[in-house]
Amino acid sequence: MYKIRSKQNPRFKSWKKLTTKKGRERAGLFLVEGEHLAQEALASGWSIVDMIISEDYDMPGEWVQAADKHQIRCCMVPPDLFNELAETQNPQGIALVVQRAPFPMLEEYLDKGALLLLVDSIQDPGNLGTLFRTALAAGVDAVMLGKGTTDPLAGKVLRSTQGAVFHLPFYQVDLMSLIPELHMHNWRVIGTDVKDAIDMRQLSVTENQKVALLVGNEARGVHPVLKRMTDQNVKIPMFGKVESLNVSVAAGILLYHIQGQKHARCNGQKK
Repeated sequence: MYKIRSKQNPRFKSWKKLTTKKGRERAGLFLVEGEHLAQEALASGWSIVDMIISEDYDMPGEWVQAADKHQIRCCMVPPDLFNELAETQNPQGIALVVQRAPFPMLEEYLDKGALLLLVDSIQDPGNLGTLFRTALAAGVDAVMLGKGTTDPLAGKVLRSTQGAVFHLPFYQVDLMSLIPELHMHNWRVIGTDVKDAIDMRQLSVTENQKVALLVGNEARGVHPVLKRMTDQNVKIPMFGKVESLNVSVAAGILLYHIQGQKHARCNGQKK
């Protein structure tokens, strides 16, 4: 067990840099805070560099065993130093430094995938995290993050995913270049809009059709240029006095609608 007492310690300084997007991108590492996310990270098989323990944390034996099993360096720090790294108001006293996993080549999903989620400029960390969790539950193969989308490895996003980010490949892409490529690989790209679109109940998806669902910015929606590149734009009917839904809620409804049609046809049922 390494003990770090000073902010001037080089290792602590390297951890502190991971609290910024630039620091995460340069190092290829990110911080995971709290017991639940730490457990998800360990279960995912992603490479873990350091386990950071606050001196006031009553460390269970299972964490010691996990660190030994995965050959993770354990570092103990005073509570005030741990709190400098933590983003939560009441830190649980454990954090991990995780190395970003190498995902398969994007081309593999273009050829073999069945359902993708395309994300255009989602800026709220809670929304992006919930999109990841919903996408994983709905059987999405991968998430494509367009320009302007918040960092998926930021602390608030990670907590909102509840660990889903460790089990769902994601790529940062230029959607204006990706959508034509999807069309070349026989993908059907479905956009979302609240006005110039068909009712989602009119949307028909066949069992073996490759579908990419495109969702847009919380305030502006899908970029107009991207909207014109889709094969079809759909909207969710509002039965109450509401103009639109939260983007993560809307994505969940549409993803399950698409999967429902695919599986209903697969089971020989009527849509």
